[in-house]
Amino acid sequence: MVQNQNGRLHFNWLGEVGGPYPHYETVRSQFGRVLDQFIGFIAQEQAGDFRPNQWEVTYLNHIPQGTVWNNPIDWSFFRPLGEAPPIVPQG
Repeated sequence: MVQNQNGRLHFNWLGEVGGPYPHYETVRSQFGRVLDQFIGFIAQEQAGDFRPNQWEVTYLNHIPQGTVWNNPIDWSFFRPLGEAPPIVPQG
């Protein structure tokens, strides 16, 4: 899935249960092709120069309940990088 919104270009991979898992190199290669097409489109439409000012790679791994965990107590394998901020109720 490709999204172009608010000055950002997002390239997302959506998997299917039982489908092949593409590793970073595969997704990065596909992103390169999409980026080239996007830059070509901008040039074709004479919409200005493409000048990226930020690069970001985000990896999210969906681990469904019932696979390696059943209850939140089972999340001991997850260790955040720092303290989570407290949730303050609004209103």
